[in-house]
Amino acid sequence: MEALALFAEGDLGETKAKILDAAFRRLANEGYAALSMREIAKVAGVNHALINYHFRSKDELVIAVLDAANREIVFAGDSPNDAPMFAFFERSVGVANVRRYAGMMAAQPRYVTEAEAGGGFAELARHLLGS
Repeated sequence: MEALALFAEGDLGETKAKILDAAFRRLANEGYAALSMREIAKVAGVNHALINYHFRSKDELVIAVLDAANREIVFAGDSPNDAPMFAFFERSVGVANVRRYAGMMAAQPRYVTEAEAGGGFAELARHLLGS
C-alpha cells in the first residue's frame, strides 16, 4: 500500500512535492539532526542534486517543509495551553469549551466547534471526513 502524500502536486510540481513529502516524513521520524539530503532524495525517488536545485540548504528545506505543513495540517485544542499552537497553525480549531478561556489566551483558534470536550473533537473529525 502506498503512503498518502501530505503535499499535493498542485502549485508545487511533482518533484518538489515528492521532496517535501519525503523530508516531512524523515523529519517527523528521525528528527533534524539525522536529516540527510541523500536519504531524502532516496525516499523521494529523485537525484539529490534536485534537492539542492529546489532548496539551497537543509535549513531552507526544513523551513519549506514546516511552512507547507502549516498550510495542510489542522490543529485542534481545548485549553489555554493550546494558544501558541492556535497562533502558529493557519488551520486551528478550538473545541467549544475553549471559549471560557478566551480572555486568558494570547491567540484564539480560527474556528470553534459547537460541541464541547470529546463531542467537539468528534464534530471536527466528522467535518474533516465529510460525514
